[in-house]
Amino acid sequence: MNKQKQILQLINLVLKKKGYSSLKILFYERYLIGEIKKEKKIYFFKMSKSQNDNSKLINEYKSRALIKRKLQRNNKIIIDKLFKEKGFIKYKNKRLFYFISDYIRGRSFANPTVNNIKDAAKLAYAISQIKTPSSFINKKINAGKCIYTSILKRSKVTKIDNSFIQYAEKNIGKIKITFSHGDFSPWHIYKRKNNFILIDTEHSGKNPKYYDIANFYIRLRENLKNKKFANLFIQEYINLLSSEEKTTFWSEFKPVLIERVIGSLWEIDTNHFLGKGVNKTSCKKLLNNILYKDQFLN
Repeated sequence: MNKQKQILQLINLVLKKKGYSSLKILFYERYLIGEIKKEKKIYFFKMSKSQNDNSKLINEYKSRALIKRKLQRNNKIIIDKLFKEKGFIKYKNKRLFYFISDYIRGRSFANPTVNNIKDAAKLAYAISQIKTPSSFINKKINAGKCIYTSILKRSKVTKIDNSFIQYAEKNIGKIKITFSHGDFSPWHIYKRKNNFILIDTEHSGKNPKYYDIANFYIRLRENLKNKKFANLFIQEYINLLSSEEKTTFWSEFKPVLIERVIGSLWEIDTNHFLGKGVNKTSCKKLLNNILYKDQFLN
């Protein structure tokens, strides 16, 4: 019996003892994900494939709880509680973290309305105001160096003009740090009645300021081909900033957005699933406009 079958058999055994039955569990990147059932209700299951991946999944569990608590207390924004239980499954002297949560149904912000875009801007801003607990991963980072290093690394695969690398290096000192979701994308946000659901928060913690904004913008504009709503999102977010933040927004935002656009080009060049359907010419045009035009949103 190979390793994958052994792990699946062990998971099924553990779930059975807890009263769950496995409907479908798949190996997906760093995790095992799937649907399980208990008393006619379907739940979502997620587990690390190795001990090295435990920290990311534990971070997802902790950060979602933190975001829910902080946003409800400080911003009166309700985030639905999803988690049912968590624990470790022991496999060959290794402890693999898992959690079980509600199975999300409904429409994500990947099919947005104007109100969804306004809500997304408010969520992103509220999340950026959270003070990061010292226990979170990424607690010690140099935001500017992080952006510069990412661009430099991706440029080894994706051919870009050297001016973008120079721009990022020149602006290292302008990029600050805030708490962020870490993968703030339209398909990671749901709304159930008046409550929000945030998923895939494994990268939450201290990240470059405006990273969530740049990521949401590029996913909406290039992945979902919705330039109009992408621009609306930026404008709605700017409206939430203080007068001081508005004066520095573009200078701080541009290097981060450049990194995200280069990230999309890298996804195309490496056949990453997020690069499928993304127009390379459109990304390159946006990249040039960011650097050479002040009003690149037009």
